[in-house]
Amino acid sequence: MPKQERKSTSVRLTPEAVRLIEALAGELGVNQSAVIELAVRCLAKAEKIGPVSGREGGR
Repeated sequence: MPKQERKSTSVRLTPEAVRLIEALAGELGVNQSAVIELAVRCLAKAEKIGPVSGREGGR
């Protein structure tokens, strides 16, 4: 994943989701932020949603 500017954000997750993120991070050897980034990109690809450049949100 190329280095890009990162934006700080926060989310609320269930304890199960947190455990899964921690497990994936350990298994993949990456940090928890990288797991979430990978998951979002994977879902976007599966849903055929391309990158949105220059604006927030939307399909």
